[in-house]
Order: sequence, then structure tokens, then C-alpha cells
Amino acid sequence: MKRKMFAVALAAGMLLFTVSAFAAGPMNPDMNWLNLNEDQKAKIAELKVNHQMDVVEPRAKVKKLNLMLRQELMKAEPSRKNIDSILGKIGDVKALLAKKKIDHLFELKKVLTPEQWKKLVSRMPMERMGEMHKRMMGRGMMGKCMGKGMMGGGMSRGKRPCPRMNRMQ
Repeated sequence: MKRKMFAVALAAGMLLFTVSAFAAGPMNPDMNWLNLNEDQKAKIAELKVNHQMDVVEPRAKVKKLNLMLRQELMKAEPSRKNIDSILGKIGDVKALLAKKKIDHLFELKKVLTPEQWKKLVSRMPMERMGEMHKRMMGRGMMGKCMGKGMMGGGMSRGKRPCPRMNRMQ
């Protein structure tokens, strides 16, 4: 179960970081740095629409499963078996979404020149994946400042400020 959760967390993180590199597609001015020709722009726009249509149902399924999970947790006596089952289904669908994202990247690679692909990949912050994994798995999903609130107080009642607050000031 831990390996499956790790895989889901890793896949979700990969989705978050790779989407940021070309989230709005080639029509976004942020993609000008790739120097796409008109044919590439049209093909990538079509790929983007096809990918978005392909992931509508799995994303809706994740939302529905999250609602089911919330309902189960709100019960007076939540069933651990039901919760584990729902979590497993969420993990399966998120893994499917990650695979679809990778498939989309491979289709995108076919449209780009080798130089454009290198530029795109160099802007994908994959090296931060290890850092994200440590934050998520090493200290819990919320990190070490969980419950600290905006000013770093929260549950600690002022005993020690959140170290992240120093970076934000």
C-alpha cells in the first residue's frame, strides 16, 4: 500500500510540474521561446484539445471518489475497509491520468524538433521531484508547518515560528 501511495504521489507531482511548462498550450505567449511554426502550433493545439477531452472523465471520477471519501470520513463510524477501497480507486485513476499525461508528452515530442524538445524538457522542473517527495512523505502531506496559519502561530501557540515564514518576509 505504501508503494502504491508513493507512486500516486510521485505521479501527481509529476503532473503538477510538467503541466506548468506548457499548461496553456502553444498559443500562450509563454511558449514563444520554442519558436513554433504555424503547422506545429496547429498540431499542438489539436493535441491539447484531444488530451483535455481524454482526461475529462478520469478527472471527474477522481472528484467523485474524493466526495465519496469525504462522506465516508464524516460518518459516525467510518469503515477503514471502505476508505482503503476508495483510496485504491483514487490511486488507480491518478496513475491513469499520469500515464495519459506522459502519452501526451510523447505525442508532443513527435511534433517538436529535437532542439525544441530539449528546450521544453529543460524547462520541466523534474529535478524538484525528489525535493517534493521528501516534503510530502517525510513530514506528512502538509509539511512541517502544518496548522501554523499565516503568521506562523497556529497550534504551536507562539512557541516557535514556522521557518518558512522567514523565507516569505
